[in-house]
Amino acid sequence: MWVEKSQVPVIVFTAIHRIEGTMYTYKDARILDELNAGAKDFIALTNVRIYPAESDNMLYKSDFMALNKNHISHLLPQENFLNEEELF
Repeated sequence: MWVEKSQVPVIVFTAIHRIEGTMYTYKDARILDELNAGAKDFIALTNVRIYPAESDNMLYKSDFMALNKNHISHLLPQENFLNEEELF
């Protein structure tokens, strides 16, 4: 069964990593709706780049990642992310 999904560039933080990639949500659904979907323990990310939480030195990249939602400390759309230079 094919379901139309929207692509959302996101930044995900875990206890030790910052993960940048593309998350998929049901069309017109919010990111929060996808995270709160109780039947799924994992979210799919594509075009993934993984960094240490406190550094911009990329550890590795992957075309696909299944991320356990229990490891997410916070997640935000990339368009809302301001780096340190943009804050001041």
